[in-house]
Amino acid sequence: MTYTVSVQNLSGISGYEKEVFQPNMALRIWDERLRLNDHAYVTRLTEYPEAPQRDSITISNDLSSVGGLSLDGVIARITGIAEIVNNKKSLYDRAKAISDDGSLPAKRLEGTIDVLRTRLISSLSNWYTDENGNVILEAANGSSIMKLCGEGFMIANQKNDDGSWDWRTFGTGEGFTADLIVAGFLSADRIQSHSITANHLAADVGQSMDLSSNTSIRLSVEEAVDEASADLRTDVENVQTAVEEASAAVDGLEERVAEAELKITPEAIVSTVTGSDQYREDLAAIAAAGGAEFVVGTQTTYTAAWTGNASFPELHDGQQIAYWLPAASGSNVTLALTLADGSTTEAIPCYYGGSVRLGTQYGAGNIVRLTYRENVTIYSTTIAKGWWADANYNTDTYDRIRVGTTLKAKTAIAAGRLAVADADGCFPLAAGVPFDVTRPVLYCATAVSAGMYSANFYLTYPFCTLRSIDPDFAGTIGTTCYVVGTLAGTVFTPAETCITATVPTEDDGMTYMALGTLTGTYQTCVFPEHPLYRFVDGAFKPLSQVGYDASVAVGETRQEMSTRFEQTDAAIALKADQTEVDSLSTRVQSAEQKITPQAITATVASSALYAFDKYEGRNYCLDSGNEYTFVGNRYQNPDGSMTVYTQKTLAVSDDLFAHSGNGAAIRISLDIKRTDIDASASSTENVYGGFWVYYRYYGGDDGTTLYTTGRGWYLRVTDTNFQTTDDDWVRLRYGPLNLTSYSPVAIAYFALGTSSANGVTGTLRYRNVKLEVLDVWTDWSAAPEDIYGLAGRMTSAESRITQNANSIALKISTSLYNTEKVYRSNTAPTTLYTNMLWLDTSLSPPILKRYTGSAWAAVGAQELKVSGISIGSNNVAITTENFLLQLLDPANNENVLMEMSADGNVGFKELYADEIISDSVAQAYAGPSALYVNASYSGTSDTYFRSLGEAVKGINNRFLRRDVVIYLPSSSGDIYEPQGTQIEGISGPGRLMIYGYSACRLNSYIRVKGCSAHVCFQNVSLRESRPLNGSSRNPYLVECLLCHFVELNGCTLDANNVTYDSVYARASHVFLYNTGLYNALQGVEAYLATANVKDCKGSCSWAMISYASVIIASGTVPNGSRGTGENGQLFASGVTVDYGTAIPVVVPDSTTIQYATLTKSYRGGWRSDTVDVIQGVYSDSGYKSSLNWNYGCMWFGNLRSVLSGTTIKSATLTLYRKTGSGSSSAKTLYLCAITNTTASGAPSIAVNYGAIGTIGRAQQATFAIPLAAVQGLANGTYGGLCLYESKYNFGSSNWSNNYMRMAGTDSSHKPYLQVVYNSGGSAVG
Repeated sequence: MTYTVSVQNLSGISGYEKEVFQPNMALRIWDERLRLNDHAYVTRLTEYPEAPQRDSITISNDLSSVGGLSLDGVIARITGIAEIVNNKKSLYDRAKAISDDGSLPAKRLEGTIDVLRTRLISSLSNWYTDENGNVILEAANGSSIMKLCGEGFMIANQKNDDGSWDWRTFGTGEGFTADLIVAGFLSADRIQSHSITANHLAADVGQSMDLSSNTSIRLSVEEAVDEASADLRTDVENVQTAVEEASAAVDGLEERVAEAELKITPEAIVSTVTGSDQYREDLAAIAAAGGAEFVVGTQTTYTAAWTGNASFPELHDGQQIAYWLPAASGSNVTLALTLADGSTTEAIPCYYGGSVRLGTQYGAGNIVRLTYRENVTIYSTTIAKGWWADANYNTDTYDRIRVGTTLKAKTAIAAGRLAVADADGCFPLAAGVPFDVTRPVLYCATAVSAGMYSANFYLTYPFCTLRSIDPDFAGTIGTTCYVVGTLAGTVFTPAETCITATVPTEDDGMTYMALGTLTGTYQTCVFPEHPLYRFVDGAFKPLSQVGYDASVAVGETRQEMSTRFEQTDAAIALKADQTEVDSLSTRVQSAEQKITPQAITATVASSALYAFDKYEGRNYCLDSGNEYTFVGNRYQNPDGSMTVYTQKTLAVSDDLFAHSGNGAAIRISLDIKRTDIDASASSTENVYGGFWVYYRYYGGDDGTTLYTTGRGWYLRVTDTNFQTTDDDWVRLRYGPLNLTSYSPVAIAYFALGTSSANGVTGTLRYRNVKLEVLDVWTDWSAAPEDIYGLAGRMTSAESRITQNANSIALKISTSLYNTEKVYRSNTAPTTLYTNMLWLDTSLSPPILKRYTGSAWAAVGAQELKVSGISIGSNNVAITTENFLLQLLDPANNENVLMEMSADGNVGFKELYADEIISDSVAQAYAGPSALYVNASYSGTSDTYFRSLGEAVKGINNRFLRRDVVIYLPSSSGDIYEPQGTQIEGISGPGRLMIYGYSACRLNSYIRVKGCSAHVCFQNVSLRESRPLNGSSRNPYLVECLLCHFVELNGCTLDANNVTYDSVYARASHVFLYNTGLYNALQGVEAYLATANVKDCKGSCSWAMISYASVIIASGTVPNGSRGTGENGQLFASGVTVDYGTAIPVVVPDSTTIQYATLTKSYRGGWRSDTVDVIQGVYSDSGYKSSLNWNYGCMWFGNLRSVLSGTTIKSATLTLYRKTGSGSSSAKTLYLCAITNTTASGAPSIAVNYGAIGTIGRAQQATFAIPLAAVQGLANGTYGGLCLYESKYNFGSSNWSNNYMRMAGTDSSHKPYLQVVYNSGGSAVG
C-alpha cells in the first residue's frame, strides 16, 4: 500500500531543526477509518522551494521499495516481528502502567535515576540489518547504538579496544533491566492527570517532560499500548498474514516494478498530477491564501478578448492571477474566466494602469500578473470592476525589471550601488547597517540624493559590481553570492564581511541572503527575489514561512492532545490495582521529599555543574527575567503604582568584572516593547530611554576617592529600529562595551532608564536583560545565581503532585480493577451482578458504568445527568424549584460560611472577588496609574485622551486603591474644553492628581462633586473661556461641592473678569497653597465649608468670603477685601498681601454650535431610504466580498460662513445612536474627513482620523475631534465629515462589529459641532 501525503517542514523553527523527512525513513501508518496500523518507509520526497505548502512525501509498506533492502532484509524483518510477538508476554504486564493515549505516570518509574550523570534525550537514528539478520539502530552521530535480536534488547554507548561495541543487555523476554535507567531524582513539576509528559528527564528542574513531542519515543509508546491492548492470537495471525503477503510481494516484484515504471514516465506524472483533485485543491488553497493562481490563456489567435480557466469558485475584490498570454493581443483587452463550477464571468475590462486600458504592452509568451478590483475611484472616475496589470511594464525588459514607481532615498545612494530599505526609505547596502527584509533589494541605476525620489530602481539587473560594498571580494563565476548577517524578526544586519560566494559547512549562526549569480569575479546579475538560507541540521537550507505557520499548528495539536490526556482518567482507573496504588503512594512521598524547594536547591547548588564558570551563554545580570515598565519616563512598580524614579537598577554577578577582562568586553541584549512613545518634549533631543553599565573607579585630587558612574546607550527616536508602538517584543543587541580606558576597579550594577528622557510620553517596557562576556550574543537565559528562584517555582509542583496523588487514590480501587469484569457494548448486559463494569459505547465518549445491584451508575464519568442536574464537559446546569446550597466551616459544621437557596436568600461570611459590579457597591478603578491628555491624539486608549474631561470619565464614581495622576500637556500652548470638566464620586485611600505645567494653559472650568478621596490640582494653569452670560458673570471657575479634601497647589486661576468666584467651596474642605487668584469678583468663597489659604497671591475684588464657614489664612494672601456672613469665621491675622504678577483681561474666544444641514449614507450609491448616518454594513447572509459598506456622511452648510478665516481652538462632535442597530454594547466610531461638498459621487476620504470613542444604543455622546478636521471644513479643504468602518471579513454575523446608525437631520437629535474659535485680536489663547 502506498500513501502520498502533504507535509509541513518544521526544520526552520528553533527547537525543531531535526524534524526532517529523509528517504528510507521508517514511519508508522495509522488510519482509524481504514483500520490500518502498519510500518512504512519514505520512498519519495517532493519539494517546491517557491511554494513549500505543496511539499509532499510518498510512503509505502512495500519493503522492496526501500533503497538498499534485499530479500534477506525482508525475511529478517518478518523474523524480527515473530520474535517480538513471542517475547512480549511481559510487555502486556508492564503495559498496565501506560495509558491509552501513550502518557506514562511519573510515579511508575522505579529504580535509581541519576540525571546528573546521564541525560535522556531524543536522537535521530538509522536502522539496518547486520550479517546475522539482527536489527541495528545507530545514532546519526555514532555516539550510541541499539540491537534487537533473539538474545534480547542490547544497548551500547562506548566501544571496546578492538573497535567493537561494548554491548549491555537492557531487556529480554523476561523483562527489562531497570538498572540501566540512570538519573539523580525525578523532577515532577509538570505531573498532571497521573501522567508525565516530558522532552527529557534531566537535573535541570522546572523543565517540561514532553515525550509526546519526540517522534521516536511517542511512536514507540503508542505501539506498545496498541500491542498491549490487542489480543495475542490476533497478533500471531497478523504475522502469518504478513509473511504470506511479503512472500507474494517478492514473487510479484518484477511485475510490479514494470508497472510502476510505466507510471513514472514524465508524461504520466504530469498527467496524473495536473488531473488530480489535490492539484486543484492546492491551486484553490493558494488563491484563498492570497497567492496568484496560474491561469493559461485559451485563445489561439490574435485577439483582445482574453479567456482562461480558473479553479476558484468566484471573483472577489483583490483576487490575483498570473496569466499566460498565448497569442498576441489587440487593444482594449477584456478577460472572461471559466470558474470552478463551470460558470463564466462577463468579459471584464483590463487596465494597464489607472484608467488606461490594457492593449499591446505585452507580447505573446509573457506572464501578466493581474489583480481584480471592484468600485474603484481614480480621481473623478469610478470603475465598477476591472483587472489591473502590475505596474512593472518597461520597454527595456529583456534583461532587467524596473520598479514601476518612484522611491525615496533615506540617505544618498551612488549610481551602480545595491540599495536596501526600511520604513523611512532606501539606502546603500553596507556592513553593519540593518534593513528590513520585507522590502526588496534594488539596483540603483542613477545617483539619488538624500530625501529625494527616483524611478531608476531595478528589481533585477544584469550586472552590478560588489566591490563597492566589499573592496576585497572575489568569487567564482557562475556561483551564487550572498549577503551574510544576522536576522532578528524582519531586521537583517549585515556582518562586518558581508559579501560571500562560499556557503558554510557548519552552523555559524549566520543567515545568508541570496543576491544573484556571479557573472565575473566581483560582478553579479541581481536576482528579483532574495531567499534566506541557514546551515541547519547538517545542511545549507532555505528558510520558509511555512515553518512559522506550522508552529501554530503544532500548538493546536498539543492543545488537542492535552484535551485527550484529560479524557483518559477513567481508563487509568482500569490499569492499576490497590497494591500498585499503595506502592505508588509510598514512592510519591519519597519523591516529594526530594523535590522540596530546599532539597532541589541544595542538590543543584552542591553539584559540580553549578560552578559559576565563564562559559558561552552565561548571563551576568540578576533578576533579569522580570518585566520593568516606565510610564512617562517614571518607573512603575509591579503592583501598578508609580514612582518618581527615572532608573531601575539590577544587580550583576560578582565575577562579571573579572570574566569581562576588567570591563574590556561586555555584550548587552534585552527585549523592549514600546507603546505610543513621543519624545518631542524630551529634555535631551530624541531620547526616550536607555541602559547603562555602572562601574567604580578611583579619582579626585589624590586619586583615592571611589566614584561610581555609568556607560551605555541612549535609545532615540532617530534609531533605525525605532517604532512608536511595537506589536510584540523586540530584541536589541549592543556592544561589546569596553570600559578599560576609564580605569574601572569593579562593576557596580546595571541600570534601565535615564533622566535624559524626562518629558517623554508613552510606555516603555524592558525584559530578559542579558550581560555576556564572550564573542557572541546568545538567547536569554537566567543567571546561575537565580537558581535559588527555583524554590518558588517548585511550590506549585508540590501542590499539584499532592492533589494528583489524592485524585488517583480516589479514582482507583481493587473492585474497579478487574479487566475481566468490563463488558463492552452499546447495550447493557443481561446477566448482572453487583460491581459489574460496563463500558457503554453508545455514548460519545464511551462512559464506564458500575452495577450497584439495582441500577447502573457512572464511574469516572465524563457526563452526569440525574435529578435535574446536568454536568457536561464544558457546562453545568441545575434545574429545580427547591434549591439549597450551603458551604460549611470544616472546623465547625454548625458554622455556615455561605448559603444560597431558591427563595432568594444569599449570604456570605467572606467574599473574595477581583471585580464586583453593583449599583450598591463603588466599583474599584483598575486602569493605569498614569493618564495623559493630548488634544491631537487619535484613536482609543486607556492611557491617552484628547481632553481632561475624557480622562476623568473612567475614574469618576470609582474607588481608588492607589494614586492616579492625569498629566496635562507639557508643551507650551493652550488646550480648550468649553464644556467644562466634572470630577465626581471618587472614593478610597488613593489620590487623584491633575498635574499641569506652567507652559500649558487649560481654558475651561472645573466642578468637583461628592468626592471622599483626596483630589489635588498641581501646577494647573486654568483660565475661564466662557463669555459673560448676557450681562451676568459665570458662577465659578472651580467649584467644590460635598468633597472631603480638595487641594490646589502651585496653580494659577484666571477668572478673566467674567466669573464670580475663582474657588467656590460648599460643604467641602479645600486647601489653597502657593496659588494665584486673578480677575475674579471673589477669590475664595466658602459656604458651610472650611478653607485653608496659605502663601497665595493675586488680586480680586474680594479676596476671601466666609458664609457660615471657617477660612484660615496664613503667610501671604491675594489683594482684595475680606468678609464674613451668617456667623462665618475668617482668621487672617499676621498675613501680608502678595499681588503676584497681574494677568491682563482678554476677550473670550467665540463659541458656535453648528448643526448638520445634510446627512446621507453611501452604500454603492447614495441611499434614498434613510438620512441616518450609518457606519459599517448589515447583511442577512453574512460577509461577502461583494458587499458595499456604508459611508455615513454629514455636512454643516452654515459652518464655513461663520468660521472661514478663523483659528479653531476646540471642537467636539455630538451624535445620537439609534436603537436596534448592531450590537447592544457600546461600539467604536471612526471619523474621516471627505472632500465631497454634497451627496454627489462616491465619498472621497481625504483623512482617516481613526477611532474617536465609543457609544452605546439610545445614547447621546460628545466626542473631542481633531482640530484639523474642523479647520479643514472652515477653510474649504474638506467638504464634510464621514463615519466609516474599514472593510474586513466578519464571517456569518449579520453585521460588522461596529455597525451603527446615528440620528440624522430628520431627528431632534441631529448631529452638531461645538467649536471654539478666534477671529483675531486679543482673545483667549
